[in-house]
Amino acid sequence: MKKKQYLLDMLIQAYIKADEPIGSSKLKDMFDIEYSPASIRSYFKLLADDGALVQEHISSGRVPTVYSLKQYWQDKLTFDLQDICLETTKRCATDMGITVFVKRKANDTLKKVLDIEQNYIILKFENFYISTEYNQLLYKFLISLENLTIDDILKISKDIGANRLYNKLLLKNSTDRFDIYNLKQFLKVCLKFDMPDKNIKNFLNGSVLDDTRAGLYFETILPHGYIGVCHNAKQQNEDINMLVVGELSKDYDYFYKEITI
Repeated sequence: MKKKQYLLDMLIQAYIKADEPIGSSKLKDMFDIEYSPASIRSYFKLLADDGALVQEHISSGRVPTVYSLKQYWQDKLTFDLQDICLETTKRCATDMGITVFVKRKANDTLKKVLDIEQNYIILKFENFYISTEYNQLLYKFLISLENLTIDDILKISKDIGANRLYNKLLLKNSTDRFDIYNLKQFLKVCLKFDMPDKNIKNFLNGSVLDDTRAGLYFETILPHGYIGVCHNAKQQNEDINMLVVGELSKDYDYFYKEITI
């Protein structure tokens, strides 16, 4: 690794841990870096010229830019978590000031579609039933979906605009399976940045997890300076979708070490 990139990585780590601007002497002491403070300051200037660092005040240390923090986490984070503890996840979310959206994946499949005297359609899943008003075209379409999972049917019904069916399935699918850890923190972010009502609703009803795949998300769904990390995870062999939301400067290395079993 080149010296400039090495020092940038060290500064970002120091900034995340200290939560304050980092000077050359402090960086050297924190990681026992072999370069002199004067040499580190020279590299700081080069990094600032590259747009990787900023100095908020003449007498203060350096702070990584949003761009640098994005690149840092893009290089560092992985998205498949084998085994996690949700109780620890909940505790860490509160302690760190981040929000975690968790949805347990449904294993229910559509077993049978029933026509009730052309008045209602009954969708019989493995563990529950859903009814909707009869429509001949809808009935024929739903028969073709037998043996698909509820998640598959949710995606299809949303794509074709079957909104009434989609909303009923979403409500059933979310009950006892969708959790938000540290909701209070997320609501603060919503108010601070005046997030659009539609975006807020997608987070609060869990549909954001239907629209995202494993990976990183920034300004497409969140305010500037924030990160969303979407994961496929497991707890006791149960499949889970998880979206971790917080400021780019939070210590996600610590978070994932803590929640992973």
